[in-house]
Amino acid sequence: MVMETRPNTSDVAQEKQDQIFRNMSADRRVEIGSMLWRLAKDLVGDKIHYGKNRPAPPSRKNNSDTR
Repeated sequence: MVMETRPNTSDVAQEKQDQIFRNMSADRRVEIGSMLWRLAKDLVGDKIHYGKNRPAPPSRKNNSDTR
């Protein structure tokens, strides 16, 4: 008995999305990305902080004097 496996729906959708974006110009990709960002901002704007609450980056030590 051979069981057919159906592809994961999200995999198929991702492949279709990838193909659409591959055929799109770079300008159009930027435009769509900007529109999606604005949509996200409108939906959950109170959760977007533009990096204001980022932790301080780790300090880098000068390793040049360890020779």
